[in-house]
Amino acid sequence: MTTSARIRPKFLLFALGAGCAGFAVNHLEMPIFGGTAIIFGGVFSLLVAFTLGPAFGGLAAAIAFSITWLEWQHPAGLVCYTLEAMAVGWLVHRRKMSRLPATALYWLIAGTPLALLFIGQLEEIPFPSNWAILVKYPLNGLLVASIALPLSNSETLRRWIGLPARDESTTSLQTLLSNRFGVIAVLPLVLLILLLGQRFDRNLRGNAENALEVGANEIAAEIEAYLAEHRRDLVTLGKQLQIEGTGADQFAGRMNIILQQYPGFLTLLVADSRGDVIASAPAVNRKGEPMMQKSLNVADRDYFREAIRHARPFIGGVFRGRGFGDDLVVAISTPIFDGDGRPRYVLEGSLNLEALIEALSANGHLRDRQLVIADGAKNVVLTVGYLSIPALSDFSSHMLYRSLGKSSKATVFDLHPPGKTRAERHLAINTHTAVQKWQIVLLEPIWLTQKRVAIFYLAAGVWSVVAISVALLLARGTAAEITRPLQQLVRRTRALALREPPPGGPKLSYPSSELTEISKDLQNTAQTLIDSNEKLAGAMEERDQSHRQLRQVLLHLDERVQERTAQLDEAREAAESANHAKSEFLASMSHELRTPLNVILGMSEVLREQTLGPLNPDQIESVSSVEESGRHLLALINDILDLSKIEAGMLTLEVQEVDVRDICAASLRFVRESASRKKITLKASYGHQTEVIPADARRLKQILVNLLSNAVKFTPQGGLISLEITENTEANLIEFHIQDNGIGIAAEHLPKLFKSFQQIDSALNRKYSGTGLGLALVKRMTEMHGGKVAVVSAPDAGARFTVSLPLNRNTVALAAQAHATSTDPFIAPMMAGEPLILVAE
Repeated sequence: MTTSARIRPKFLLFALGAGCAGFAVNHLEMPIFGGTAIIFGGVFSLLVAFTLGPAFGGLAAAIAFSITWLEWQHPAGLVCYTLEAMAVGWLVHRRKMSRLPATALYWLIAGTPLALLFIGQLEEIPFPSNWAILVKYPLNGLLVASIALPLSNSETLRRWIGLPARDESTTSLQTLLSNRFGVIAVLPLVLLILLLGQRFDRNLRGNAENALEVGANEIAAEIEAYLAEHRRDLVTLGKQLQIEGTGADQFAGRMNIILQQYPGFLTLLVADSRGDVIASAPAVNRKGEPMMQKSLNVADRDYFREAIRHARPFIGGVFRGRGFGDDLVVAISTPIFDGDGRPRYVLEGSLNLEALIEALSANGHLRDRQLVIADGAKNVVLTVGYLSIPALSDFSSHMLYRSLGKSSKATVFDLHPPGKTRAERHLAINTHTAVQKWQIVLLEPIWLTQKRVAIFYLAAGVWSVVAISVALLLARGTAAEITRPLQQLVRRTRALALREPPPGGPKLSYPSSELTEISKDLQNTAQTLIDSNEKLAGAMEERDQSHRQLRQVLLHLDERVQERTAQLDEAREAAESANHAKSEFLASMSHELRTPLNVILGMSEVLREQTLGPLNPDQIESVSSVEESGRHLLALINDILDLSKIEAGMLTLEVQEVDVRDICAASLRFVRESASRKKITLKASYGHQTEVIPADARRLKQILVNLLSNAVKFTPQGGLISLEITENTEANLIEFHIQDNGIGIAAEHLPKLFKSFQQIDSALNRKYSGTGLGLALVKRMTEMHGGKVAVVSAPDAGARFTVSLPLNRNTVALAAQAHATSTDPFIAPMMAGEPLILVAE
């Protein structure tokens, strides 16, 4: 099963995370050519494809390159790069191809033709961006594959994903050096070329924008000068006509002379104050017809009205000729005054726009450029080049005007050259004339500038291929030079190991002194290994002989061990049977002893109370001694009986809700009299929140009384004993701390503190009476509750006993049930919780 077929949550998480990281990184573009940019999100999708296979790689690529469709409206990137991740992952994992060759094979066979289909047929991308994108796709894919290649070799990444380490033991040193040296040589060189190309493209783009802006400003200045010059000439003519006379014949003759001197004027005419044309030049139009074939009135023209109204020269907008021809003309008018200084006539000249175009072309401003001129009313004056905008049309409704807006900065605009089906990207600049506020729009194909960048990339690519090929050949040659003597050395060492004659061939010349020293050391090491192997073979033969002898001894020893184990099992069973019999005997005898002992205690109490008659003081003291000794003997019998029941599994707990304060108060009352005789202070402290706990009230009281009695016994006159109750909420425990300031216990005596029938020191046994059963019962009964008992003490520093009991009723019940293992038919009902009947004689 391949990696991609094993769907693990960590694989899916890695693919989704890589896809999101690629989506974010794709926002960081690296422009390289005419708006085309390199994006690096493919590093993450190819990293997933290299490590996990086609399915996860395709998922990561679909997420990373969805930006090309969602934000850039170009599905080609999404399709091409998603298929790249899937195809490369399939070639690497199923066909076991190397990763870079697999990437190159995809772009050669499928990726580039698919990109050509999208760019050439399905999407309208203008020239030269279409070719730039087509070249960028495979280049971008190979670049990010080169970056993803060393990342996919990271053992840290493979361990985090859960993949096994790469096995490169079968890869030759020559191949390893060639691959790694090739990647190291290719990647920095390609990035350097892209950075230099980006800088070159930016500089050329800036120069082109500056040149276009300068050209547009010069055209505006020339148009302004052209209009100003002809207005000045017309004003001069008007003054001459005003001085020379007012006859129409004189006007016509003078205007014909002016037309010959100033070819920029297409026509000239003179109208009286009512707007009737009284003279015009030339005499005939272009068709040879008389210019004054009918009466013509120009009172509705702006150039006439403005000249009469303001009594000064006026430059009008563009209009189509009427009566004198249908050419597009720009009218310049000036008034001719009478003797009183009032406008009597209006002299109008129609400028020849073709002459303006010739003047602009002569200065080289329109070479390979498109020009649009609109007057102040946004009417198109003229267009130069293949940008076809009808004359006198509204320029503000054209797409070019909307693209430019009011910005004076360079803008990219797409135009369709004649005879071509695909648009070509142009750089457009917008400016205005100073006086007339005519709008000048100058356009230039971006390709004029970018072809130099394309030549740079082409030359750099060719030289890069040459340099990389030389580097790879050098790397391969160097690897071969290093590995050839190593291979020969391996063959010679192998021959020495097999005790064969060394292989023939020319004497090796090592490329460095280090390899020569290594060769000598390896040959000496090989000979040493052969000698060691011979000695090791003899030692192994001796070891095998010793192993055979040892195996015989072990077989015999195993038989003895089995026999001894059987004997020990029999002894253990006998000991357990004897211990059980002892426990049953002690339990039985304890019951038998308690009956006459209760009679003795009862009769002693009757005699002490003088119910049967008066007694003298000596008799009362004797009876009290008998009663005290009887009660001490009864306590011992009770302890022995309880311990025997525990060992026999006959002691059960009656678990119920017990009030902690009541139990502690009762326990303190039990020892208060003995403590007061020694003037010992008893102190109780309640630092818990739980009022009731699950426990056997009688056994819990017995635990506390035994610990308090021990504290009273070993605490000197005038001492202090404290009972502190705390609650451990984290462990769900309640803790009883009994602390005294008595003689304390040495560390070496602590291990035997809770053993039955033992006291820690014979000297203490002589000084302090006791059987050593109290603490043993405390430990057993605490464990029956599911708790534990601990002690902290030091000589002459007192002792602190801590009894920890669980607050969970189920825990206590399970612990009690685990200790109640008796199968006695008379004890079983007690475990089942059924009612009992006690019969006493």
